[in-house]
Amino acid sequence: MDFKIYTILNRAYKYFIASFYFWVYLFRGIVVYGLIPSSCSLFSVMEDIKEDRDCDGIKKLFFEYYREYKIYRIHSLIFAFITFSIYASLFFLNKVNNKIALIFTIVLIYLLAMILLILTYTINYLVFKKCDFKTAFISSFIFTVKNIFPSLSIVISFIMLFIIGRMNLVFLIFFLPFLYVLLVRTLLSKLTEFEEERQ
Repeated sequence: MDFKIYTILNRAYKYFIASFYFWVYLFRGIVVYGLIPSSCSLFSVMEDIKEDRDCDGIKKLFFEYYREYKIYRIHSLIFAFITFSIYASLFFLNKVNNKIALIFTIVLIYLLAMILLILTYTINYLVFKKCDFKTAFISSFIFTVKNIFPSLSIVISFIMLFIIGRMNLVFLIFFLPFLYVLLVRTLLSKLTEFEEERQ
């Protein structure tokens, strides 16, 4: 029993450290260049922790994975530019009070949610399916459209985590990244099991 508690606490500690290094490498890539490489690294490191393949230490693992995924810096910049453009547009639309602005706001919120999902699924395909970026992106778009309910669950969960993160800096730094990864991986594994049962 004591060993089980130790194992859980030790794994949780490693997840906290992985979350911390996610932010370190995100800002190392000036956010816009580091978004995809640091996210892919986080997914990879957390999988290694789960499978007890983290004997080299979290710091070294993160460094090695980040170096592997650095090739996606330009893709990261494009995703970041589109996301920030939509967010900025929403900020200015919020100051306008008419029906057309409301329609545009709804459309932009929908696009923002789609980008979050496509980015999340693209990272998942890059890390676990070992696809090239074009295949990962197209597969992610198709997956998002075909699987509405799991995608909606991810969006709602992200919003909830983000709201809590805005209220608590410690939660934002140490909990939000790894909780989001756990949530995504759990939902996708359940969906995969469900599809295999149907077949």
